[in-house]
Amino acid sequence: MAKWGEGDPRWIVEERPDATNVNNWHWTEKNATSWSQSKLKQLLEDLEVKGSEGTCKIVQLTKIEGEAYANNRKGKLIFFYEWCIKCDWEGVVPGNGKTYKGEIEIPNLSDENGINDIDIEVSSENNDENVVQLLDMMRNQGSELIRAKISEYLTQLTQEYAKGLILPTKKNVTPNLRLKEVKKGEPATGTFTKEIILNEDQQKVATPKETHISTQSLKLKEEFKCSAADLYTALTDPNMVCAFTRGPVQMEPTVGGKFVLFNGIVEGQFLEMIPGSRLKMLWRMNSWPSDHFSTVEVELNQKTDCTELVVDQAGIPVTHITNTEDGWRQHYFESMKQTFGFGAQLL
Repeated sequence: MAKWGEGDPRWIVEERPDATNVNNWHWTEKNATSWSQSKLKQLLEDLEVKGSEGTCKIVQLTKIEGEAYANNRKGKLIFFYEWCIKCDWEGVVPGNGKTYKGEIEIPNLSDENGINDIDIEVSSENNDENVVQLLDMMRNQGSELIRAKISEYLTQLTQEYAKGLILPTKKNVTPNLRLKEVKKGEPATGTFTKEIILNEDQQKVATPKETHISTQSLKLKEEFKCSAADLYTALTDPNMVCAFTRGPVQMEPTVGGKFVLFNGIVEGQFLEMIPGSRLKMLWRMNSWPSDHFSTVEVELNQKTDCTELVVDQAGIPVTHITNTEDGWRQHYFESMKQTFGFGAQLL
């Protein structure tokens, strides 16, 4: 896939600081089996399912057999995994002091099956009318919670193993990012809030300069077979952006933070960030008139079986409208689908 305004970067041989795997061309592989076993155990053990029928909990994983590998070939991340999992569960019914026990088996967790195609089989050691309602709860609400945890495992697998497989190039041994100075009275760190508001200094920085050129707007829609949260992460996590852009990135994923992608072809600044929902940014290509930025708004709409991504971009130079649209479709949409499997069944 050729970059905007350049030949295919996979054919450009570039010196590596460690003299290995030029431009991520060669096949590299990491064994993710041990990490996966620990992660699945962490996510599934002590998982509680509560309802009017009673309360159940996965008390331990008794079997985690299989393997997981992460591969990089020609800058594309490929994940192979296959697991057979067994768990013990316990449950109680309101007004009954008896503890019911049973087993959960997941025989076909693999890269060949979508999250909804995974079999989750629930059984019980007991055989009375009280356990029937617990089994129904575990087969419905319990299965949904287990699928959510498996989806979390797959997301973390992608994030964890994208780090070391997409290597820095000579041009980007250490990204040169200018971090925003924290003003007195502002928290230096904190938990994710639903919405992050610009302070006055950032609003001043984020104001685009006026340029007298003819511009047009562009609106694109695309569906991705993933959750809105996963799609947001793919657009803002530097390691994942590095993976789907197939090259080094400079990115500070905070409001007011700047980014440089595709070896300087695209640059911009984040203006608004609502995790799992919305991004607003200044965005330009280096072939545009000097200092001219467009404004891009990205909306992530969670649907039943996919997430709809809507790009609304204003201020594109009229002579670059076609090239810009092609770039979004090829170098963002298609590349994310190929790299992370977002064009396949929902994970």
